[in-house]
Amino acid sequence: MVQFRYSTPIGVPLTPDDAAGALRELQAAGRFASVTRDVLIDVVRVAVRDQALLVASGRWDPEHADPARFVPGDIAALRGMTTQPLLMPAIEFRIHDHGSKVTTVADVNRLLKDPPPISLLIDIYRATPHFIPLPATAALLATHPPDAQSVAAIRLPTAQTLVVFGADLPLDTSAYPWPAVAVDQLPRDAIPREMRTRGGAVTGVVLLADPDGKLRDECIWLLGANPDPELPFPDSLDHRRTALRGWRSAAQLRPLVETCAAAVAGAIWTPPPAGDGRPLPVNPLDARWATLRADDRFRRYERDGGAVRARTLDLAATSARAAALTGPVPPEAADGPAVRPGRFVSATDQPTPRPAAGVVWAPPSADPAMMRIARERLTLTALPVTPRGRARSHPQPPPVGDLDIDLQ
Repeated sequence: MVQFRYSTPIGVPLTPDDAAGALRELQAAGRFASVTRDVLIDVVRVAVRDQALLVASGRWDPEHADPARFVPGDIAALRGMTTQPLLMPAIEFRIHDHGSKVTTVADVNRLLKDPPPISLLIDIYRATPHFIPLPATAALLATHPPDAQSVAAIRLPTAQTLVVFGADLPLDTSAYPWPAVAVDQLPRDAIPREMRTRGGAVTGVVLLADPDGKLRDECIWLLGANPDPELPFPDSLDHRRTALRGWRSAAQLRPLVETCAAAVAGAIWTPPPAGDGRPLPVNPLDARWATLRADDRFRRYERDGGAVRARTLDLAATSARAAALTGPVPPEAADGPAVRPGRFVSATDQPTPRPAAGVVWAPPSADPAMMRIARERLTLTALPVTPRGRARSHPQPPPVGDLDIDLQ
């Protein structure tokens, strides 16, 4: 288990000594074994196609701010923008036949020379995408994180699982502070420094599992530093997105990682929509993209996550199953409705047949305070977090933070 000198929201090393120690641990664990030519070629193809899907979606206009809330198909854009700094130095577009044909060429050998960042790229693209819509994201944040026994019981379905939230979750730096003494020594364009200076958001996380499905200490954060108003238009409108490898045991956001893992294992997920059998082009400049953009069936398929094979959390089905397994939610008190925090229940406590994933998620009570989330904006503070409101009278563990919800 790593030990870093400074505590950070996402459990990343900030000093040269800590970075060197983290690298040695990754090497000792064989974490760079996946960096092979064949694997990288497959990953680059998908990454280049993500750039094409970003444009085809029509939701990511370079002259407008990033979307305020996401749909499953936005995973392509978010993956693509997050990993673009790793790929772009090795990508080249070549024009043939006087402009009638354009091919995309990737210098794979160049990428293979630097395994640590490329292993991060590979982990992101080999991860099975899971999308949590905005109301379900709010419900997840209003859930008590799993206890140590429940975390130990979690069994993830794949070695890498990408979890993307329904919106960028602004990080409350009063709850999750960056150590100024260390961060201010970093280069000006380092994401931790930019997030401390201008603020930033958590977009998602890649969960890693061992061969038995148990949650590893490592994870990969998808992050966005807030737009820099000093940049020229339109760059001044966009989050600066990147991915950083962190360690759960060293992260202030450890409860969020474990909550996401428990949700992957303990919620009900809708499979990706089926396509029509047509393979998608890889090259962003392929003329077939224009035909696809004009096809309503493709637009629905892309929007709903079919092109990225994303699974989507079904909050209603998850709540119904939890009610059947754990019993009804305690009745509301006479002093008015409020959100009853959700919880994770060990599958060993449930009657047979037991869920195989180790835990069951019982989401918060579905009352008007939670359902208003469609018109609200979330800020990531200490978990569990619930909309402001009057609490129920039945006993609940005391909250350790609050969720700022600013009505738009």
